[in-house]
Parts: sequence; structure tokens; C-alpha cells
Amino acid sequence: MAHKYIIMPIRHLAAAHNLHVHNQQQSRTMLDIRTPMAHMFGAFSNNRTSSLYNNFFKKNVSLSRNELINLQNSLISRLVSHAYHHTQHYRELFDSNHVSPNDITCAQDLQKLPALTKSIIRHQHEKMISDDQYGKNLRKVSSSGSTGTPITVYKSPYYEQMSNAAYMRNVSLCGFQWWKERSLWLWYATPPGNIVGMLKQQLTYRFHNMRMIMTEQFDESDFVGYIRQIKSFRPKLIFGKGTVLLPFAEYLHKNGIRLDSVQSVVTCSTKLEGRNRIAEGFQANVFDFYSTQEIYAIAVESSPGVMRVADDNVALNISPQGEFYITALHSYGFPLINYKVGDYGEFTSTPQSDNDNLPFSSISLKIGRVTELFLTADKKFVSGGHLMTHLAQYEFGIVEHQIEQTGFDTFIVRYVPDTNFDMEYTEMVRKMLYSLFGNHIQVTLKSVPCIPCEKGGKRLYCKRTFDVDSSLEGMTNRNLKKE
Repeated sequence: MAHKYIIMPIRHLAAAHNLHVHNQQQSRTMLDIRTPMAHMFGAFSNNRTSSLYNNFFKKNVSLSRNELINLQNSLISRLVSHAYHHTQHYRELFDSNHVSPNDITCAQDLQKLPALTKSIIRHQHEKMISDDQYGKNLRKVSSSGSTGTPITVYKSPYYEQMSNAAYMRNVSLCGFQWWKERSLWLWYATPPGNIVGMLKQQLTYRFHNMRMIMTEQFDESDFVGYIRQIKSFRPKLIFGKGTVLLPFAEYLHKNGIRLDSVQSVVTCSTKLEGRNRIAEGFQANVFDFYSTQEIYAIAVESSPGVMRVADDNVALNISPQGEFYITALHSYGFPLINYKVGDYGEFTSTPQSDNDNLPFSSISLKIGRVTELFLTADKKFVSGGHLMTHLAQYEFGIVEHQIEQTGFDTFIVRYVPDTNFDMEYTEMVRKMLYSLFGNHIQVTLKSVPCIPCEKGGKRLYCKRTFDVDSSLEGMTNRNLKKE
């Protein structure tokens, strides 16, 4: 669903914002029509509407816990009412379960509704799109399949603006000031062929005093280039996946290299492993950031192991088994209510040592998304996340899948087909693996009923199950010692 111009209704935000923060009147009908170039920068742009979004989240940090809960309850009520009146799926869901929107007034009440699973989204996505202005100009977003289950959702410009603003606020809790300070991202690029996405990505980074180093493939020789770029750009914060940050940190420590501008390292996307070694290598504070492609800015650490939930951006419920059900409070165009995201954890008490006076609830993320690094024959590491993100751009009718590397040149791909499974999936997987590892490799594809969890409950959507030379052991993230 391509968009030629941007409409960003803010009446719901303004109403909640006025009631709980400023208590002053704002227009309930104001629209902001923006150009495609402005949309490229999202909440990073500095106009009146973006400023309102950013200030909304920034000022919520100073609310009391009760004030924040009241704000969250208001946002929940508005989202649920809008979903019922403007989407076929939620109207049918409420009616079939004999639940009225008026019955949902707080986060706990959301449990009266069945979970929104990825299977439901795949089969009901057309019915989930709002029939008003929020449902126009939607952008299709594919998750990386980081829990083994790829999914496609749709985001309105309003939802993306709010998500980006919440993202910026959450990272600021790590002691980083957007616009004023520099950040560098160790990441992988937009999937090949997406020229518009690549342009948007690069413009956004440049505009926002950020730089990116591509990490689809790497070995120790690449770290020399990373170090040169970091010393030249001098970022205060480094943001990236733990699968890259950990071996890079070990390289820095082993060679006695100090990046003196770096004060904070933020990991995301996969479960944080090797925290102490990352901190030791970078000689910086390490924070874990919890976010998904479907729902940005869910939580961020305030201290090691203690995550603070963005209760003004999401409503989180946790089942007795510890499974997360998340509601994206600003997802009017394509509502995500009671979304079963695939991660596990528990609510916790905030340690007295924090003494941060933040009003946000605290969680401990027990089982998150886990991935591993593949190895080429010439001993370069390949990011499993990059590979899965590329696959997620296509709709092949896959329930879940897993890629296992059993040797330098042997792979097993397990997949659970849906009713609309497209055999083109098998060719695309082979083509992508050949492009990364060479045409000589052997790829075995297996249709299976489900992808089992690993011992300990972790889900590995990319895994390597063969030993490597001892000279590479410092570079691998297999069999990490528990800290």
C-alpha cells in the first residue's frame, strides 16, 4: 500500500495528552499533511506535529505511577472503542465473545479477549484494517521472524510517528540525547532491491546525527574498519545486535583497544548474552532494549536485568506461564490488541538501588529471541538476522521456519507450511544461501509440523551445530558461559 502523501491525525493523542499532562484544550480534528521526504525522517523531523509526539512521551517520565496508569487506561479505552467501531475483525471478535468495548477499561481487562496470534494476523489481516483515515496510506512491515515465525503487519503514519517518538524517549533513559549527541549502529542493511527503504534509512541516519556500519558478514579483519570509523565519528552511544557486539567487544579487550567516546552500548533484537564481556570490551555501560518490528519501544533496561515497560506506548499482560501479550496503544490503522509476541518473562519490583523515580512498570525478560551466527568456508560470520529479515519480505505462506548449519557447506531448512504455502519459498531459500555461502553447498529442505524449542526453552530460528577451530572460539556466540 504505497502512500503519496501523509495524513497524521492526532486527536486521540491530543485528548489523552491534555487530560493527563497539560489539561488544556487542543483541536480534535487537526490533520498534518506532509511530504514523502518529511515522512522519511519520521519522528526525527522537527515540525510541530513531531514535536507534540516527542513531548508527549518525554513529559510522561515525570508523571506519578497513578497518573501514568490513568493515561494508559484512557489510551486503552480509546484504542478498543476505535477497533470495535472501525475494524471488522475486532467487531466480530468482541461480539462472538460477548464483550463490549465498555468492558475494557484497563490492561487487565484486555485478558477478556482471546490472544491475537500470528496465525490470526495472516488469515484476518484484511479485516483488521481500519475503515477510517487511520487505515489509509498504510505501510507494509514484515517482522524478521526472530521467534521463528515471520509475520506481516501494516502501520499507519500516525502509528509510526508515535512508535519512533517512544523509541527515542526509551533510548534517552540510557543517558543519550537525540539530536545533540552522536550514535553509531552496528546493523545490517535494508534487504536487497528495496531502494526506497535504503534511501530512507540513510537519510534518516544522516539527518539524525547517526551512522551505520553494515554487519551482514564480518570477521576480525572487519573490526579494524569498525574501529577506524568509530574513532573518526566519535559516537557517545553504540547500538546493535548482541551477536555482533559480543565478538567485537572481545576483540577490543583482547587487543587493548579503547573507544574513549563511547559511554553506552545498547543491545536489541535478540536475547542479551555476555553482558559483562561487552561492558569490559567497550568499557561502557550496557543496556538491553526490547523492541520488535511489529511494536517498537516495548521496554528498556534501567539497571542490569530490570526492564522498564513503556506503559504509555504499550499495555503488557503476562500469562501464568510467563508469555507476553502486548497491546500497541497507538495502532489505530491496524490494531494490535493482546498480541502474542512469542517472548517470555515476569513482572518484577524495581530495585531500591535504582532510585530513578520512573513511573514505568518493571519486567525481567526470561526468554527472548535468540539467533546465532553462521560461518562461511573462509571463516567469515554471517548474521542470521540479516538472512531472516530478507526472507520475511516475501509472503510464502509459512507458519514458522528454522535454518540450521550443520557444516561449512551443509544446511537443513525446516519449515511449517500454511494452507496457502508457495513452493517458491524453497527456491528463494536456496538462492539466498547460495549467494552467501557459494553454489557448492548442500541445502536440505524439510516440511515439519512444528519447530521445537531448544533445551531451556529458547527458540533458535538460525542455529549452527558444528564445532569450529579453537582459533575462532573467541568469535563465536555458541555455548556462552553463564555470567
